[in-house]
Amino acid sequence: MKRFSIVLLSVLAAVTLGTGVEAAIDLPHDVANNVDCLSCHAVHNYLGDALTKEANVTDLCQSCHYYSGNATPADTHQSVDCTVCHEPHLQEQNNAHGTNYGMLIRTQVETPNSGTQTVKFTGPTGLNSFADGDATYDGICEVCHTTTIYHTNDGGDPAHYDGEKCTGCHTHVDSNNGFGSPTGGGAHQTHVGENYGPGQACADCHGAFTPPQLADGQTLATTTLCNNCHSADGVATAKAYWNTMGSSTGEPGSWLAVEGERSFCGSCHDDTPGNTKDDGSGVFALNVLGNDTTYGQYVRGHGKSSGNYAMLPFQASGATGNPAANKSCNNCHDYISQHFGATDYRLKAGFEDDANNTNCKQCHNPGTVAIAAPEDYTTYQHYANQPFVHGGYKCRECHDNHGATGSFAGMTKAASPARCTVCHDGATATSASTHQSLDCGSCHNPHTQEQNEYNGSIYGKLIRRTIETLSSGAKAVVFTGVSGTNSFADGDATYDGVCEVCHTTTNYHRNDGSGAAHNTGVNCTDCHTHDNGFTETPGSGGSHSTHLYASYGPQLSCSGCHGAQTPPLLSDGLPKATTGVCDNCHSADGVADAKNYWSNPGSSEGTAGSWLVALGSKSYCGSCHDSSPGVVSAQNAQNVLGNDSGYGFYQTGHGRRCLRPADTPLGVSPNLWRFCARL
Repeated sequence: MKRFSIVLLSVLAAVTLGTGVEAAIDLPHDVANNVDCLSCHAVHNYLGDALTKEANVTDLCQSCHYYSGNATPADTHQSVDCTVCHEPHLQEQNNAHGTNYGMLIRTQVETPNSGTQTVKFTGPTGLNSFADGDATYDGICEVCHTTTIYHTNDGGDPAHYDGEKCTGCHTHVDSNNGFGSPTGGGAHQTHVGENYGPGQACADCHGAFTPPQLADGQTLATTTLCNNCHSADGVATAKAYWNTMGSSTGEPGSWLAVEGERSFCGSCHDDTPGNTKDDGSGVFALNVLGNDTTYGQYVRGHGKSSGNYAMLPFQASGATGNPAANKSCNNCHDYISQHFGATDYRLKAGFEDDANNTNCKQCHNPGTVAIAAPEDYTTYQHYANQPFVHGGYKCRECHDNHGATGSFAGMTKAASPARCTVCHDGATATSASTHQSLDCGSCHNPHTQEQNEYNGSIYGKLIRRTIETLSSGAKAVVFTGVSGTNSFADGDATYDGVCEVCHTTTNYHRNDGSGAAHNTGVNCTDCHTHDNGFTETPGSGGSHSTHLYASYGPQLSCSGCHGAQTPPLLSDGLPKATTGVCDNCHSADGVADAKNYWSNPGSSEGTAGSWLVALGSKSYCGSCHDSSPGVVSAQNAQNVLGNDSGYGFYQTGHGRRCLRPADTPLGVSPNLWRFCARL
């Protein structure tokens, strides 16, 4: 090394004396470009072994070949020094092969694991270009490669743009790795190589065309290839920011930094959603923006920046909802995590969408930001502490935290009762329908057992402790059991039962005590069931309304069947299955069928599955109108069936079925007999 330094020092001295040694250095590192030996080397204050001004070669080259330098920027590839591929003093390719495109590429390259390899490089495309696809594998882009997908130095790989200009996509300039994943434009790397991009293959966008042409033969400015991946509103902006990457990493001047996430994220996540495939055959992006006018992330979702949300159904008329959350996408989501095909919704650590609702608790736990009054509706701890019912469900099973499903209060996925009857359909959960077109939330707090928490109940049924009534303002409710004190309507002087706080015009249980007494302190829902909307027509059995209210029914009173007993017991103290109360109204032969079809109403209306439709009029009408007739209100039903063997409606009356012509009595026209009345 000492001898080398002395020789090099002699050369430098010769240069300074003007002996013409510099004339041996090829373009572009020559005096014509204001480059001489002393541009890179130092006689006295050198740092590198070759008297260079920098300690390593890469730093020396990038003192000019960098983004802020006065030469073409260049990054190293796989941390290999620049001089492994380049001879900085000589155009070896030009000198050896008569080309003028040598780019200072060496004719011999010391590879990492394949020894010394010969390189022939005479032009950017075609024969002897970067990787020309012939069988010699002497292209500068293939002599080192042994594990790449394409262009390995043994030829054991599929063809990939053979003879094309590799640097058209894999540029020498890449802050992470020179010649890394394709970077034909600022956002090219995002689309092809980054974890947070769509992971496109070259052919996905370019098809059989050579870049910069896209698969439809057009360039970026005129192509329609971007239209499926980005929403209709986002394509133009996506193209405008193509050359400025870094939105996901927060680079100044990037699309996200300049236009904001409403534009950036919304270019796929709106009501004309993007697709993961340019032909539209992939997965559609989740609509987060909604229609961005009446609903969506920035209108009714967590992105709402100011004001208040719409009032909730349990609030007094004219009230306002909670303050706007004013959250950004990156409050919950990680911009640089895997995007396409991710199962975690790109949520940050600590915001997992798990059974514990970890994501929602970040803001809705006590001591956090989203605990506006009433706390038992917005604070997660109240929800988690409630026994049974909804506490084991994820928040998003009912809520769309982006508010993009529709114009629904509380970011719910549907308006009441639809949002509740998704589960409360009688199969997944207890069947329920609304009362007087009220919202389910008018009486129920789906998040908290208020009665349990504040009134010591173990039977809260999610009933609110305060209900905004239709005409009597806010009313306190105490509900600790299905019967007795503090039940639905217990008959005391406070009128705070959930079945009486609203009532002002009903016959019974008004909120001012003016209604008549009626089964006080019993379980109202035994007769007025939730699945029947608590209407005045009891619905504990399918045929209950027929017996009490229908004009074609017996119009019995409650006590007519139940006496002094509490439903479902009948007046003899027995349930329907064993009671004898039905025996007087129905004939001895009809009682069993009457009980069996109790839950199948609609015989008189001809409803499918009803008693009449299933068993016919002989069974249905004959359950009272036979030789052991039913008795209703001390009146015997008319005997219509007779004894149903020798005489009666279906034997000798108009219910007799027509005989076959062969059975027609002598002297009687077959046609006349055939068309006898049949009921």
